[in-house]
Amino acid sequence: MRLSSLQAAVSAALQASGSRTRSGENPPAPPELAQIIEHSPGASLNPGDRIAIYRNNSLAVRCSALVENFPAVHSLVGAEYFDAAARRYARNHPAQSADLNQYGVDFADFLGELPDPGAQLPYLRDVARYEWMRSELQHAAGASEGETALRVLTSPHPILEIYAIAIQRGDLELENSDEPELNRILLYRDSAGVQSRVIDEELYARLHSEL
Repeated sequence: MRLSSLQAAVSAALQASGSRTRSGENPPAPPELAQIIEHSPGASLNPGDRIAIYRNNSLAVRCSALVENFPAVHSLVGAEYFDAAARRYARNHPAQSADLNQYGVDFADFLGELPDPGAQLPYLRDVARYEWMRSELQHAAGASEGETALRVLTSPHPILEIYAIAIQRGDLELENSDEPELNRILLYRDSAGVQSRVIDEELYARLHSEL
């Protein structure tokens, strides 16, 4: 089997649902992999069980990456809810890169489609969007000369305040308003790391048009 075909077969096997059979056994490995696994050193488990171990490890790694990339979201919803959401996301979103700092590009949109956990958290999706932008800037390669390393976003919620409290695991108390003020946020990276601040409408419009 060609290397590219083998890699594709392994990737497909790891992304399969992995649902057990009625007898409680792991599903069999694809034939093209089973033959290789059966003749590999230390093959004491059957191919289906070995694939299941690899699949579960791969899932756990992606879930851990989401915890690292979205710590404020994890703090806001709690470990139990986040773990369930992360596992559901990871099952349907394979990693596109070996660099798991890049994992979770559409996690914010995914969260927006889920039922709110316990108390209503209408700001959760925007917090996740903000965290992803921070992660992008934090892990981006060094900006070349003339390149702008910044992001902008808007939200009807005080995202910077929510993020700071969530990271510190403090008590979050927000005032309800019938006409919430639109927050325009600038994120950028300098020598001290990723910075963010609220900006006015004029600056936001100019920066947004340039990005």
